[in-house]
Amino acid sequence: MNSLSLAQPWPTTSEAVAPAPPRAPALQVLRANLQAAAPATADAGPLWEPTAPSANPTTSTVLHATRPPEALPAEVEAAFMIALTRSLAPGETHTTGNAARERELAGLIIGLSPLQAHHLGRRLDIDRADDAFARAWKRLLAERRDRLRALMRDPRRAAARRSSRYDARR
Repeated sequence: MNSLSLAQPWPTTSEAVAPAPPRAPALQVLRANLQAAAPATADAGPLWEPTAPSANPTTSTVLHATRPPEALPAEVEAAFMIALTRSLAPGETHTTGNAARERELAGLIIGLSPLQAHHLGRRLDIDRADDAFARAWKRLLAERRDRLRALMRDPRRAAARRSSRYDARR
């Protein structure tokens, strides 16, 4: 005999297990106990009391104490904005136009000092809603943004490319 023939049939609704007793009285008792205890805890004072600042600063304290990123020189920022917001030339496809835009932005990034590139990266990380530069940067294709950010993050790569032309494949 196989094991399927020995199996018990599923119980019908009349044979099903009896329903559990209602739990409402237990919940009502619990609610009454909580309401009775509530005024006592409200008069006990605050549950959390501020502590004195410790000698070891927390990460939040350090992050909030750092300076905001320094602004780029006005002519450099204007060049970035022109490159980011320029429209495509007549007859230029989106692919070729955006590749040219990426090459132009890469050339501008290569011209930045490592500190300026770092501050520009921090500014893009903060991504404030009132920052026109960050909004224009977000309009770039994500893959292009990632390549340009990688160039910003690696000053040695940018320094090596200062002496040569940016990769024309992109």
